[in-house]
Amino acid sequence: MGRNLIFSTLPPLLSPIDPQTTTYCVVASHRKNYTSLCAAQHDVRSNRCDNKPNRFNSAENRSNERLRTKQNQTDKNTGFSNSNKIDADIDGFNIYDGNFKSIYRRKKFGRSTRVSNEDPVIACVGERTHHLIDNLDPSTTYFVSIFGVARDRRIGTLLTTGSVRPRTSTAKKLKENVQLKADIKGKSVYYLKTTVGSGGGLWLAASTCGGSIDIDVSVKGKRLYLTKNIEPHLKFFIPAPIASSSIQETSDEGSVQFDSSSEESKIRYVIRILPNKWYRDLAVTVELTASTARWGVSTPELPEDGGKVLELRPKRSCNSVDIAFLPASHNATDVIRYCILTREILNNDNFICALSKKSPSKMPCTSHLQRPPTRAIIQKVTGLKPGRKYAVQVTAASKGSSVPYKVIYVETNVSCKEE
Repeated sequence: MGRNLIFSTLPPLLSPIDPQTTTYCVVASHRKNYTSLCAAQHDVRSNRCDNKPNRFNSAENRSNERLRTKQNQTDKNTGFSNSNKIDADIDGFNIYDGNFKSIYRRKKFGRSTRVSNEDPVIACVGERTHHLIDNLDPSTTYFVSIFGVARDRRIGTLLTTGSVRPRTSTAKKLKENVQLKADIKGKSVYYLKTTVGSGGGLWLAASTCGGSIDIDVSVKGKRLYLTKNIEPHLKFFIPAPIASSSIQETSDEGSVQFDSSSEESKIRYVIRILPNKWYRDLAVTVELTASTARWGVSTPELPEDGGKVLELRPKRSCNSVDIAFLPASHNATDVIRYCILTREILNNDNFICALSKKSPSKMPCTSHLQRPPTRAIIQKVTGLKPGRKYAVQVTAASKGSSVPYKVIYVETNVSCKEE
């Protein structure tokens, strides 16, 4: 299967003599790096001549020759002219005479050229500055050159050149401001292609259930951010890299892309998620949201302590405990809803996760107006049994999905007589 390569180039060039837009030609080869469009055209013609079969080397060709002779005799007798027939020896790559032949296939991103056994492959795309070349071999390195030919000139100008090697990928596409929920077992790769926002980077919010994860964010193979042991929630910012105009390799499936200048402002982030080494044999549930805006998703932000919850032990009783936590924040709402999930620990099973499908649909919740970040919220957890151990988790939500605080483990008093 072919794989994708992305080409970025300069905006359409203007000829100093004839102010017309440039005709672009893309040359791809796995044999040599072409710095001359004429040399590439010459090699294509030479290869075609070398591969042209001898017309008398088979019974089929001899039969075809007899038919052609008979047809020519018929034309002479009828007086028909052969002027409307296509000459197969016409230079199909002479773009200056306007008879350049190129085969295109309609695709999502525009026209494309499919790589075959012919080398090199030449695709002249006119004034278009976006093109795909597909059916590439992932085990082969390709040399790719982009030429610009002005209408008042008869020679192609080399704009950029480079070598690329397609890579096999199972990366899945992320949608901006749309939450992804998946069970991660082993390394999972996602990508997000987006324009640079006003913040100049990318915001990621990740919540986990059943373990911790590591997240690695990169662009064009260069790591931008690495964070480890995310559990149960983290929201962080990745600054955008400095944009450049060059031939780029991607891990996306498909072909070669020759991007226009309007594509240069887009960045393709690759996000790799890997469960922590203690959880790699288990499935960790992950909720991931990406946005170029800090508040692109309507979820609150936890305080700087990462959502730590504390127990007020002096108020502990046989059937209740008091917990305290700092408030979450959001820029678009005055009210945040807090819910408390409680689960008794039995047989050393202390698993609890508000994001889990097995979590009860009804939990005690209360709404609070936003308050100063240093003013703690105190909640009483009731309905507990004497002398038991519990896992408690708080979640905060506005209009969007909930955000989990860290889990706290508490124990009730054995006796209620002294209360």
